[in-house]
Amino acid sequence: MDYFEILGLPNKMRLDPKDLEKRFHELSRRFHPDFFQKRGETEREISLKNAAMVNNAYRTLRDPETRAEYLVRRMEGGKGEIPVQPPADLFEEILELQETLEAFKGFTDEDAEREQVRGKLVSARTELNERNQKLYERLEQTFDAWDGAAREDRNTRVRLLKEMKEILSHRAYLTRIINDVNQALGKER
Repeated sequence: MDYFEILGLPNKMRLDPKDLEKRFHELSRRFHPDFFQKRGETEREISLKNAAMVNNAYRTLRDPETRAEYLVRRMEGGKGEIPVQPPADLFEEILELQETLEAFKGFTDEDAEREQVRGKLVSARTELNERNQKLYERLEQTFDAWDGAAREDRNTRVRLLKEMKEILSHRAYLTRIINDVNQALGKER
């Protein structure tokens, strides 16, 4: 079953978080295995499976990015993997940043260049976080366009799906790089 159907929600990218949580809690109470302890084994198994489906649906749909990833996979027949790729316009900067990271990891506390390189990493992290935020805003705009597109408008939906996939891919890559910088800087975040 479709996660939107399970929770009785419209098949939209923008969801009201309070409504989503309310539906989740209602269904969780209805299917909670504790209420089926005195029932037969078949009913207990069904209860467990239903509770698991409700939990999976909620976990997936409550986060906008996992919701978008779910939509991409669903629209591509369940096989829509989202490759983690760098934004093309940032490729050279990322290579330079990776070299800077490697240099920073090789420094000791006594190395004179350490503070200068640390400053570069902090600055790069700030820029990457800002870029990641802009990508998230673009993803939200794509959600709005998706929800506004008519179901029959296949060309628009295919274009928007491709755009969501690209944004998610770039965000995943940037998040990985930001995490690498955070790890290198350690507690200096």
